[in-house]
Amino acid sequence: MERLVDLIPHRPPWLLVDRVTARGEDFVEAIKHLGADDPLLAPDGLPEVLLLEALAQTAACANAGALGAHRGLLVAATRFEFDGRAVAGDVIVLRATRTATLGTLVRFEGEARVGERVLARGQMTFALSPV
Repeated sequence: MERLVDLIPHRPPWLLVDRVTARGEDFVEAIKHLGADDPLLAPDGLPEVLLLEALAQTAACANAGALGAHRGLLVAATRFEFDGRAVAGDVIVLRATRTATLGTLVRFEGEARVGERVLARGQMTFALSPV
């Protein structure tokens, strides 16, 4: 499953998914280890916009195997709620579940957790196009 992360065009420090841990027909789960030396880490934790980006990259892993080479653009992030920030030493569990497809538009429910604590939850819509 590590190969799926390699299909994301981002590279460190902007690659926010360390590895895919589970994948089904309509979902993918990944993790991000947040180290103290992470250059994107703010003094009070990982900013919310970067947590959203990590969820978007996780969703990209869900599409990677089935669609072949393609580009997905995040066109909407809706109903997102954030509750705290991940800090150095945390392992963030990222889950994206595909909930709808309409032509080249794909919607996912995303959730980011540290242990039992939900840090972020909401919907992401992507427009897909071939490379």
